[in-house]
Amino acid sequence: MVEFLVQGDLLWPDGQIRPGFLTVEGEKIVALSETEPPHQGPGYQVVQVPPGGVAAPGFIDLQLNGAFGHDFTGQPRQIASVARALPRFGITAFLPTLVSTPLEQYSAAIAAVKEMKREPEMAAVLGLHLEGPYLNRAKAGSHAIPFLRQPALEELVYFDSSVIRLVTLAPELPGALPFIRSLRERGIQVGIGHSTATYEQTLAAADAGVSWSTHLFNAMGPLHHRHPGIVGALLADERLRLALIANNVHVHPAILRLVAAAKGASGVTLISDAVAAAGMPQGKYTLGSQTIHFEADSVRLNNGTLAGSMIMLDRAVYNMVHLAGRPPAEALQMASATPALVLQAPGRGQLTPGYQADLVILDPGLKVWMTIIKGRVVYQAS
Repeated sequence: MVEFLVQGDLLWPDGQIRPGFLTVEGEKIVALSETEPPHQGPGYQVVQVPPGGVAAPGFIDLQLNGAFGHDFTGQPRQIASVARALPRFGITAFLPTLVSTPLEQYSAAIAAVKEMKREPEMAAVLGLHLEGPYLNRAKAGSHAIPFLRQPALEELVYFDSSVIRLVTLAPELPGALPFIRSLRERGIQVGIGHSTATYEQTLAAADAGVSWSTHLFNAMGPLHHRHPGIVGALLADERLRLALIANNVHVHPAILRLVAAAKGASGVTLISDAVAAAGMPQGKYTLGSQTIHFEADSVRLNNGTLAGSMIMLDRAVYNMVHLAGRPPAEALQMASATPALVLQAPGRGQLTPGYQADLVILDPGLKVWMTIIKGRVVYQAS
């Protein structure tokens, strides 16, 4: 059994960064202390956090559409390939995300996840996130309009709850509320997105079981001081957590700062919304059935509509700190503890005894220095 001690500045479960000692045995965290425990076992190792750096729970990305030239909607068999590369960005678990497509095509992705052989160096696939196809055509964004449809309970046969963990939909569509309730009865989390929902419709969706919303502001009705709409409901209702794409393109840093102040670290999840262009040179790629273009600092459809991003969660954390001016402890929670809360994933997202030993250690510049998955070092910067 591998046994080691991580010592230095740690993100404690109370959300504060302070010095400490974290003991790992096998795949689990077994102790967290302010004082150094006695050394144990002949294979005992010490991992020293770089001065000025921090050890935090591994990042959990709730919305990752693809990367490194691979689009999960069209190439679900490439999920494993991407999962092998994610630890170098501090990501220890994620939800491969599919954009709107004919319902029959989801079965290929479900089969790919079920048949995937977990390798020690891979980020864990916690299930699939289906962004669509029950989205509002008026806010389709980068989703192909011909594939958008209204929720129907008979279509639940396509939603294998052993694999699908999260579904994003527009709650104002006819039939959406009973569909939300049925998804929640199956243990599937439900988020709001690509929606023109009013304030009242958003609260009704929360009453039905919605607990999260993807990419706040993007593909949504606007905030107005007399008509708060979907954005106002998401910001005001404590039941609802939300996601931000902190890539300095989708949302201005000042708005990132305002949202973080309004919701707090436990109310915001950072997502990459990465697409096939992430980690690749500028050029043409695919997102579902559509061609996307990576040029300059953004990824867009032929008509100029934003189509995901090309950052990873490590950069999102960096941007929340250095562009939005939020404390590192807050940004780190948004990439780890809060996503785990959205998924109701026990044993993840905190440096807590009994939890899985998934860690990311960052250097003083918030660059990933080491990633540990299930107590095993799977990446270390040279």
